[in-house]
Amino acid sequence: MGGGDVLGLVLLALVPGLLALGLYYVGLQATPAARATPDELAVPVIAAILGIAERRAGVVRSR
Repeated sequence: MGGGDVLGLVLLALVPGLLALGLYYVGLQATPAARATPDELAVPVIAAILGIAERRAGVVRSR
């Protein structure tokens, strides 16, 4: 993998991610806190449910 490939990969990872994060926070500013808080707190729960459904695996308890 050459230097140009690494730079391209880094840019491919950073540019869309930063753009999405910027748009997310712009939208979050226009959202009332009463609506945004439960939505934000639901993100890890939804991610766990999707992960379990995708992998058909159980939840592993960590310490």
